[in-house]
Amino acid sequence: MEKLQVCINDKSLSREGEVALRFDHGQRESLLTQEIVSDGITSLHLNERLNSAEEIAKLTRTLLCSRQLRTLSVSYNNLGAKLGTLIEALSAGRLASAGLLPELRSLNLTGNALGDQTFAMLGAALANGALPRLSHLMVTGNRLTTIAPLVDAATCGPLGLEVLKCENNAVEDESIEAFVSAVRDGRFPKLHALWLGGNKLTDKGLQALALVVGEGAQIQTVSLSLNHFSHGGMEEFRERVGSSARLIW
Repeated sequence: MEKLQVCINDKSLSREGEVALRFDHGQRESLLTQEIVSDGITSLHLNERLNSAEEIAKLTRTLLCSRQLRTLSVSYNNLGAKLGTLIEALSAGRLASAGLLPELRSLNLTGNALGDQTFAMLGAALANGALPRLSHLMVTGNRLTTIAPLVDAATCGPLGLEVLKCENNAVEDESIEAFVSAVRDGRFPKLHALWLGGNKLTDKGLQALALVVGEGAQIQTVSLSLNHFSHGGMEEFRERVGSSARLIW
């Protein structure tokens, strides 16, 4: 059996005592068992590693035993609908006394061909109380046309997201307008950074975002590059949000 590489990040260790377990790119059959998360592991990275329903099922069984994991990254696996197995378990885990992944802060699903239907399953899991401490959600580089599932989840109670990265998808203005409305209603009280570059936003979406970005507003960092804004629309946005916000074009 191949030896796994356990990486301890000194910076993280000095701040939070985190121990990270990383699987190298191309590494094959692994020890995806409860031993991974029962020995103090708080960060699990399986990037460019998973490629079968069997591996996802094995990972799900591992996570069902986890009570310390704070960071989970399964980016660039091109899993698509296969992620449904893991996401369904999130809702099921809510039935357990402590819930599934009760300490998870960061979830990275970047580059997985994630579609709206599977993303809606994640929203439903959050609405049911899964991942109660989730603060960083990364869904960049997928096939999303909407972030409505997060808005729907927040109607069941405020979500603690602080950073949402949803770049390089196909999100449109209508979805952003609903999201902005939810932010203004206090349903995302901790959100301070929003990454929306590489979507299908126009000046209409930009006008909506101006209501929650900048001086005196909640969101202080926003990425908007590679959308469909006019020069006039961008200039108006800059004027409205002021100089305090960090804008990434």
